[in-house]
Amino acid sequence: MTAAAPRVARLAFALALLAGVAPLWCARQLPMVDLPQHLHLISVLHRLDDPTTLYPQVFAARAELTPYLGYYYPVSLLSWIVPLELANRLFLSAMVLGLPLATAFLLRSLGRPRWPAVLTLPFAYGDSFGWGFVNSSASFVLALLCAGLFVRALTDGSLRRRWALAVVLVPLAVSTLTAVTTYGLLRLRHISEISLCILAGVALSALHRRRAAPRREHGRDGVVAA
Repeated sequence: MTAAAPRVARLAFALALLAGVAPLWCARQLPMVDLPQHLHLISVLHRLDDPTTLYPQVFAARAELTPYLGYYYPVSLLSWIVPLELANRLFLSAMVLGLPLATAFLLRSLGRPRWPAVLTLPFAYGDSFGWGFVNSSASFVLALLCAGLFVRALTDGSLRRRWALAVVLVPLAVSTLTAVTTYGLLRLRHISEISLCILAGVALSALHRRRAAPRREHGRDGVVAA
């Protein structure tokens, strides 16, 4: 292997990443079923206190832990700097790029070659993306990142690695409960512990679905924003 081979490999990896994220910027309308609803709710959250709109009278923010917090609030913060649709595309770009990068991080943590990570790019545009389940798609990236940090925490054992793992688990928890449950299964060995983990995940999902149902707020009909 020549000295230039690693440089060529990194360049090829970077070009593959650019090609993978290009569809998000080439299409005027992204083929995501739930995207219009997401953008509307983010707009409501962003302008919830705007007296020039009806949002303060119709909607109310819930002070609860819901899976879409990890998507709505970052995009809402970005929309202070750039238009909402551009902020959303930036978030989706980070999500698509994050899948191969997080996979490469996991492979590197396991002492494996990183180049197979580029093969995960097509999975970023899978069924969850098409339906607009952005929280689930983002959680896949965070779950892989957590797995890589967990491997490094086991091999290194430093306090810094453990804190890094704990910090990444927070956005994972507010992205989707399914990924947290799956990640917990990776650490369990006994059937009884796995059963308890599955039951806990089902209970949390059921609780979220019950609280996420539309309800009346101050005598008005309206969906309460998450």
